Amino acid sequence: MLSPNQPVAQRLRELRERSGLSDCTVAFRLGYTKARQYRVYEDPTVWEAPYLQNDLVRRLLPILTGRGDPPITRQEVASLAAPVKTLDDIMDECDQFWQSAELRPGQALLKLNRVVTVDQFLRIMTVLGETESDDR
Repeated sequence: MLSPNQPVAQRLRELRERSGLSDCTVAFRLGYTKARQYRVYEDPTVWEAPYLQNDLVRRLLPILTGRGDPPITRQEVASLAAPVKTLDDIMDECDQFWQSAELRPGQALLKLNRVVTVDQFLRIMTVLGETESDDR
């Protein structure tokens, strides 16, 4: 069984090996032309990030899920991705950043350098507008 304390690259390799698929097969199913393009994700000396990109994990789901003994679950594959942040999580980070950096809300949002959906951005900007108008 996978341990969340293991590097994500090691966990990915264990899942792929349990699936019975070769690294070449997974690479080609992901759309890579060379296996080495995929192998970087299984090498903890190369892939040191705590998570895989969410898009990569999304593409791995149909390749790995249901294979192996015991069958690989969606949760096991999904655990390789970064946790999805809710708007509340993002707003909490903004609040913490504003308090620690003593910046105006708009500046803090830019400094956080987060990618959010348009809907999330509009909601954040609405909240920021309400906060700024309350402060006047």
